[in-house]
Formats: sequence, structure tokens, C-alpha cells
Amino acid sequence: MRDLAKEINESFWPALYDKSEISILYGGAGSGKSYAASQKLIVRAFNEPGHRFIVARKIGRTLRQSVFQRIKSQLAAWELLPFCMVNKSDMVITTCTGSEFVFVGVDDVDKLKSIDEISGAWIEEATEFTFDDFLQLLLRVRGDTLAGYAQILLTFNPILETHWLNEKLFKEPPMEWNVSIHHSTVEDNPRVSERYVRTLDGLKNLSPEFYNVYRLGKWGNFAGRVFQDPVEIDEFPRVSELELTAFGLDFGFNNPCAFIRIGIDKYDPVAQTLDLYVDEVVYESGLTTPQLNEAMRAEFDPDEIDEMVYGDSEAPGEISELADAGWPIVSCTKGPGSVRAGISALMKCRVFATKRSVNFLREWKTYCWAKDREGKMLDVPVKAFDHSIDAVRYAVRDSLSQLSGGFGLSGGPDDEEDIDDVA
Repeated sequence: MRDLAKEINESFWPALYDKSEISILYGGAGSGKSYAASQKLIVRAFNEPGHRFIVARKIGRTLRQSVFQRIKSQLAAWELLPFCMVNKSDMVITTCTGSEFVFVGVDDVDKLKSIDEISGAWIEEATEFTFDDFLQLLLRVRGDTLAGYAQILLTFNPILETHWLNEKLFKEPPMEWNVSIHHSTVEDNPRVSERYVRTLDGLKNLSPEFYNVYRLGKWGNFAGRVFQDPVEIDEFPRVSELELTAFGLDFGFNNPCAFIRIGIDKYDPVAQTLDLYVDEVVYESGLTTPQLNEAMRAEFDPDEIDEMVYGDSEAPGEISELADAGWPIVSCTKGPGSVRAGISALMKCRVFATKRSVNFLREWKTYCWAKDREGKMLDVPVKAFDHSIDAVRYAVRDSLSQLSGGFGLSGGPDDEEDIDDVA
């Protein structure tokens, strides 16, 4: 068999051979850390028979198009897929050496508890996890059932310096945990395109905070945040418990599609305040409109909901296609200053977001005011990494326009443009 280790990016060789109990691969966007993590697990699966690796994301529905596809693609690239049995429905891959990759979201507690003899784990997008989530996986990984070593791999962009990952694993990790840290940036990835590097470089003038995180791979300190942290809740309330519910939809392909459910309660048109409930239903890149329709239908039947869907008016073709598919969807209302007015209104809301709304929570916590070249804060937000926020604005603005008061959300076409997001 070919020496797979030699086919891994040389800058990640220290991580490949590291045997620490907790191995952290973090840094900027496009650095290749997720590729390296998948490659390391495959090398171990074939060289150390009998492993059972957990590959985890916070939310189970994000597995199939992310880490499950990443492992399958790497096996195919190394011509190893014929030596594996792939159970697509359960998302389990078994190698000819008797090793297993078991893909699981920590929101599926029953599945996680049913998996025994775990000898390693890869936690992708670890910033989505709570410390309790991490401890549950840490306690389940055992190394006494095989000849190899037990290890948890964590991969992520360092979004917020106040995150538990920074506080508990970087600043003062327990001595007993044996933590190793590998930092990487886009320079460590020879496969990345020049266009992608230019996109990352362009963040410097757009937002120094995003530039530090995604280009330089440094912990983020988002001064000038627009919103206060939301309250995280387990479940979206029942429709009967709310005054109004609706959906917002922001389209994308290279950028993610964001299909978000919102609920409004305690609406006061005089004080211009309300309680806003948010639930992330779909947040995914690379979806065609039929695929988006399928992802939406996985959670809601358009024939069984009474809520309206407010889609981005700049995508009339996609809206028409979803309407033909049975969705009660209309174009949202836009106008001069509507983004600023919408943000001002959302700033007055008491926001409650479901714990599964990981992308919304990330966007909400890092949404900040733009700055000029001298570092002076401007009265407009950074127009990037805001797809779920846009979807929420569409739904809140147009659904409230049906009620008295309007919540100050009127306006005509926006002139802001998205940049390509990075991950």
C-alpha cells in the first residue's frame, strides 16, 4: 500500500504524528486543517486496525454535506473507497481493516450514547460546541481497547477570544489533559486558488476583525458589535404561544442559503419592542433550488404550514421556482435605508435563539459596525457573514408590516453587496 502520510501537506506533518490526548488544528480560512484532520483519521484507520472514530458536528443535519462528504472524497482520492463499506443512511463507514467512522451530531444524544468503545474523535467547527458538549465526547473516548492511542482532534477558526476553547484549552489547559496546538493559515495550503487568497486579503479593508480571524487565524475581538448576545433556548416555542410566526430566506450558492424561522411575541408598536424567537432550519452552501426545496421539506411540509416565507427580492427566479414547488413564498420588501432601519429595529428586540442555530449565533455575535481607514466606526455594518441575519430581517420586516406600527422597517432597494464568505 502507498505511503499515505507522504501525501499529506508537509506543514501538517507535526499534527499527523502528534499523539496528544487533545490535538487542536486551528487558524485561518482555507488553511487545509479540515483536510488534514480527515487525512490523519484515514491514515490511522488503515494503519491501526480496529479503531472506532466519532466524527462530530454540533448539529446532525450538517454532517452529510460536510464531514461525511469530506471523508468519502478523501477515500476516493486515495483510491481507498473500494476497500470500505459505506452505510449512507446511518452515515457509518467501515474499512477493510475493521476500523469505523461514525458520524454524529451532538444534538442526537441517543445515538451518541449508543456508541461504545470509541477510540478517537474529530470535532469539526469546534466553536459551535459548548464546553459540556466537549466533555461528553472527551469522557467517551477510550484508548484501552486497541493498540493505537486515543485522541480528540478539534478543527476551527478562532472566532471569539472569549470562547471556552481559548479560555480552557489555550490559556490554562489542565495539566492532565496533554493538549497540543497547531496553527495554520492559507499559506499552508498549496491547493488554494489565488482568487480565494485575494478574497481573504480583501477583508483587511472591509473588517480588521474578520481579517484577523479568517486571514491571520488569530482569536477575534469584535469591538463595535451591533447586537447583544441572545438567550439560547432548547426549542422553538409552539406557534400557539406566539403572536406571529414567519420564515425568512436568503439565497446563495457559493454563499450559504439561510432559511430561518422567526416568532414574535410581546409586540409593542408604541415602545417599538418585541420578543424575537429564531430557529435556523437550513444554512448550507452549494444548494441548487431543487436541493434547497428538499432541505426545507426535510423539516416542514409547505402544505401544512400557515406561515409566509419572505425571500430575498433579488432572486425572483428562485422565488418563482419555490412557489411552483408549493411554498407560500413572496419577495421581501426592500428600499433605501432598509438595512439600517432593520438593524435599528432588531437592536430593540429581546432575542431568543435555539441552540441548534449555530450559524445564526455565530453571525449575531460577530456582526459589527464597519470602520474607515483611520479606524473610526461608521454608521453601517460590515456587509459580510450576515446571511441568517438578512433572512431574519426579511421575515421580521415584512411580517410586522401587516401589524400596526410597522416597527420602523420601511424602505426601498438596498445598495449593499455581499462579499464571498470564507470558512
